Amino acid sequence: MSPRVVTHAQVVQAGTAYFLQHAHLDVDELASTMAVSRSTLYRVIGSRDRLFGDVLDLLSARAFSHVIGRGMPTGPAHLLDVIAEYVRYVSSAQAFRQFLREEPELAFRILFMPEARVHVRQVARVRDLLNRAGVVPAAEQALLDDIAFAVVRLAESMIYTDLLVGREPNARITMHLISTLLHSPWAAAGETAPHARPTPPGP
Repeated sequence: MSPRVVTHAQVVQAGTAYFLQHAHLDVDELASTMAVSRSTLYRVIGSRDRLFGDVLDLLSARAFSHVIGRGMPTGPAHLLDVIAEYVRYVSSAQAFRQFLREEPELAFRILFMPEARVHVRQVARVRDLLNRAGVVPAAEQALLDDIAFAVVRLAESMIYTDLLVGREPNARITMHLISTLLHSPWAAAGETAPHARPTPPGP
C-alpha cells in the first residue's frame, strides 16, 4: 500500500489542534494521530522547531483575526485598542502559558531564534497593521519596518519574557510603552528613529 500523503497545511492544522490539547508537540504521537510515518512527517515539516513555529504563527494569525474581526484599525488610537486586545488574548491563552511554564528553554528558542521564524512573521503582521492604520506616512517604508520591529520586541519582552520567568505580564505597562512609541515625534513626523534597529537574521 502506498504511503499516505499529507500536506504542510494539514500537518500544521493537526499540530495546532494537538498543541491546544497538550500544550506541547510530540512528533511521534502526531504522526500516529495522522496515520503517517515519522519520516513522512519530517519530510513535510523540515524540523520540530519549524513545526512549532508554524503552529505558533497560525495561532497568532487566528488571534489577530479574532481581534480585528470588526474591521481593520484606522489611526493610532484604534490601532492601540487592537494591539491591547491581542496582548490580552495571547496572555490568557492557557496552552501557550503552560508551554512557556513547562518548557521555557524550548519556548525561548522557538519564539526568538530564526529557525522557527515566529518573530519575523509577527513583525510582518504588525507592519501590515501599521500600514493599514496609517500610523506613519506611506512613503516612509523603512520607518514602518522599524516601528513594527519595535512594537513586536516590546510585546515580546513584556509578555513572553514575563511568562517565561513565572511573572504575570503587565499589559498596562506594555501598552503604555507601545503608545509612547506610536505617538513619538519622530514617528509622527516620519523622521528616522534615533536608534535604528539592526538588520534581523534571515529565516
